[in-house]
Amino acid sequence: MADTALLTEREAAARLSVCERTLRKERQAGRLPYIRFGRAIRYAPADLETFIESARQCPSIAEQAPRSGGTRSLSPVVDFEAARAARRSARPKR
Repeated sequence: MADTALLTEREAAARLSVCERTLRKERQAGRLPYIRFGRAIRYAPADLETFIESARQCPSIAEQAPRSGGTRSLSPVVDFEAARAARRSARPKR
């Protein structure tokens, strides 16, 4: 028989290796299903497995490839010494 016992918040957090606060935030954001019995919150092990699978990330080949220049323009390279000299020459002489 599969593990069907409902887990407390502490047990579920331990199973996911996160703190209880993180688990609570995920539940309140609607990303983690839960069961409420009065004031008690419980989690089904199957829901935790589904949550883990939905959070799994596998970078695609496009994300791994180096980025090209694209259409975004780059800021020009500034010669700070030349800019400083230009500011000094633009100042009124004392």
